[in-house]
Parts: sequence; structure tokens; C-alpha cells
Amino acid sequence: MAQNNHCDRCSERSSCREAFRQSGNVQGKSIVPSVLLAFVLPLLIFVVVLAVSLEILAKYVESVGFRTAFSLLPAIFASVVFVVIVKTAGKRDSKE
Repeated sequence: MAQNNHCDRCSERSSCREAFRQSGNVQGKSIVPSVLLAFVLPLLIFVVVLAVSLEILAKYVESVGFRTAFSLLPAIFASVVFVVIVKTAGKRDSKE
């Protein structure tokens, strides 16, 4: 409400409204695939590799603490490798 009162007294309110109207009509590429590649997939890869590593190491390592620590290494590695691949592919696509 306070914002509306401020805008009513502003001398620039017509140009602001026009700017917001134009920005609302901008057509562009969806950011959803980029968000999925940047945030969701690395997290998903981390969780899946962590779970698989925990299951595999359950047969060989008795200590839960060591099992968790050793499972973190491949999970982090897989996530970092995925991010590097995506960044490299993104740079290659921007050059073309």
C-alpha cells in the first residue's frame, strides 16, 4: 500500500508504468532448463552417487562414520565433474 501512495505522487509514474508494461511483454528463452542443469541435476547426482556408495561400502566398511566419509568422496567428485562438463558445454555453445 505504501508503494502505491508513493507512486501516485511521483512525477515519473507514467514512464515507470510503461517500463514495467514493456518488461512484462518481453519474450525470451525459458530459464527452466538452465536452472535444472545448474542446481537440480548436480544435487540429484550427488544424492544418487552418495546412496549408491553407501550401499556398496556397507559390505566392506563396518564403521558408519567411515562409510559416510568414504561415500562423500565419489559423490562430491561426480557432482564436480558434472558441473565442469556442463560449464564446458555451455562455453562451447556460446562460441558457436
